[in-house]
Amino acid sequence: MNDHYHLILAVVGDKKLDQIIAGIDKYTALRINRLKQREGRFWQQGFYDHAIHGYKEFLNTLHYIHQNPVRKNLAESAELYRFSTAHPFYQHLIDWEWFY
Repeated sequence: MNDHYHLILAVVGDKKLDQIIAGIDKYTALRINRLKQREGRFWQQGFYDHAIHGYKEFLNTLHYIHQNPVRKNLAESAELYRFSTAHPFYQHLIDWEWFY
C-alpha cells in the first residue's frame, strides 16, 4: 500500500470523480515527495471506483479499507495503522450522520 490509497467519498457539485482524485494525488504526492526529499511519480497510476449503495455496503467497504493494512502486514490491527480512520486520532473524520 505504499503506492496507493483507499477512500470513501461522496461527489457533490459539478466536480467529476477523476478531477477530485487527480487533485488529491497531486497535492499529496507533492507533499510526500517534499517530505521524503524525492522526485517523480508517487502514486499508482489510475484508480478504481465503486458506487456504494446503502449503509450495510458502506460498513463492509469501510471494514475492507480498515483491514487492508493488516492484510498487507503494515499493522497488527487497523486501529494501530497511523494513516487509517480506524486509528482513534482520525475517527472523527467519518461523517456517520451522512447515512441517516
